[in-house]
Amino acid sequence: MNGPADSTGASIYYDGDCPFCSRYVQLLRLQDSLGQVRVVNLRQSPGDVARLRQAGFEPDEGMAFEFEDGLYFGQDAVHRLALLGTRSGTFNRVNRWLLGSTRRAALAYPVLRMGRNAALFLLGRIRLREPSVGARAPWLLFHHALGLFALLHALTNSFRYNPPGYPSTWLMGALGIGLLLRPASTRLAAMLLLTFMVDAWAQLPVHSNHTMMKNVLLLAMAACAIRQMWRGGDWSAFFNDFAPTGRVLLLVMYVFGVFHKINTGFLDPEVSCAVALWREMPAFMRWIDFTAFHHAAIYGTLVIETLILVCLVLPRTRTVAIGLGIAFHSLLALSGYAMYVVFSTLSIALHVLFIERESAARILASPPWRAMRARLDMPSGRAALLAWAALVTVLVWNGSYSEVALAWMPVPAFLAWVIFRYGRTTHAPTPAPRLLWSGCLAANLLSLLFLVNGFAPYLGLKTAQSLNMFANLRLEAGASNHLIFRNPPGPFPYLADTVEIVGSSGSPYFHYIQSHGLQVTWYDLLDTLERTPRGRVSFVRNGVLHRDMDVAALRGEMERVLHPRWVRAFVHFNPVDLREPKPCALDR
Repeated sequence: MNGPADSTGASIYYDGDCPFCSRYVQLLRLQDSLGQVRVVNLRQSPGDVARLRQAGFEPDEGMAFEFEDGLYFGQDAVHRLALLGTRSGTFNRVNRWLLGSTRRAALAYPVLRMGRNAALFLLGRIRLREPSVGARAPWLLFHHALGLFALLHALTNSFRYNPPGYPSTWLMGALGIGLLLRPASTRLAAMLLLTFMVDAWAQLPVHSNHTMMKNVLLLAMAACAIRQMWRGGDWSAFFNDFAPTGRVLLLVMYVFGVFHKINTGFLDPEVSCAVALWREMPAFMRWIDFTAFHHAAIYGTLVIETLILVCLVLPRTRTVAIGLGIAFHSLLALSGYAMYVVFSTLSIALHVLFIERESAARILASPPWRAMRARLDMPSGRAALLAWAALVTVLVWNGSYSEVALAWMPVPAFLAWVIFRYGRTTHAPTPAPRLLWSGCLAANLLSLLFLVNGFAPYLGLKTAQSLNMFANLRLEAGASNHLIFRNPPGPFPYLADTVEIVGSSGSPYFHYIQSHGLQVTWYDLLDTLERTPRGRVSFVRNGVLHRDMDVAALRGEMERVLHPRWVRAFVHFNPVDLREPKPCALDR
């Protein structure tokens, strides 16, 4: 059975675990046209698997057909089989029409292969070539961070931002716990990513920066998943496709995390967000509160974020940068100013993407990591994880931000320690360009768009979700407090046109703006009112008072100014605070 076909016979090599492949071989009825045909289930014929690979074919990527005139693989194999098959029966006539043409076979075969790969994945069938431990190690590490982020993101969205959340939100949290318990399960990871996508769509529009980063990464993952299903790649290939986008997101976050803060507000200790966040640290830390320390917090933030950025790009210092980044975001998470722990966990997950394959394999094989996994595989360890998740759930529900971070802190502390202890590379690290460029063109395009998104405030395009969190940045109403971009932003006019609300009904957002002495951009007012059909608002624009305006009264302006809703899902504006120096605030 394992030898080559003889000079007159034919051999079909297929994956016996693929139900489509098995049924296809049965329906071909080649015996009617060719006589004796050797049908080889490659799951039971390792010798033929080795022979096909030696000939340059990868059996995981399609079937092979051997006939007297040669060996055919993939679309060439099904094309040849269609030409040689019998014309009897509906299936064979359709098969001959579809795959008997070289052009149609080239179009149809990748779709058929995608269906095969999806079926094998959903059925949990292993591939003929299992990935090596080294190839699996990077995504196994990432799955741990992803599972933890899913749990915290679900809890925050359910109790703090959009209570009581959606069914997808709760499912996301449950799957996150599942992935922590079974990080090697690619099907569980795929279910989690799909749930993330459904929940992201349900939550739109959401203004938080970590949500924008998450959604861009999810779009990249979707594009890379389609590409690898089309190509017949495995989970490691999928990971290698989307990981560069995650790395770019982190670097861009650091670039604008520093750049946006170069303004008069952030550098002023009286209003700086660096000082505001520090004053919400746990009591055992915030007692350090004097002017010199305030300046140290401000400039230390800029220096540390710049240092992490540079060291991530330089190959030799990358491991140090990963550990330093985890430590920095762990410190930020302690502030009770906001539920920062979710953003910190996402940032840590993106840092994990920078860990080299060899380093990831050593971390997973280290005694501390193996001991941790052994404990989690025990009933007592699973019970402890569920008890910890219950504790965090109660703390999130109660709004105890610092306490959530304290309960979470052992996780990043352990991760940073094993990275420093076991994660240093012994070979030449991968240069930054190779780490940041994906084989998926759509993923690279998303990386570029995310970079443009960070620069959007200086173009006058939008302010929310532009990585200007806790930056004291003010660019609205024709003014700028940035020390480099001193001129009003442009060429887009959306930030220049601001409105003072003097009365409203039917809109909690407008009431919040008025009661806090804030303003909104004209675009934001129209967008909010268009989404609030029963709302009414009185406002001053360009010195003119407009009373009791509703959707009907502003219909013409809405049609002229607003983009379609799917565009507005990504174009958001923070409330406008015109005070100078601009004070720190959670939403602006």
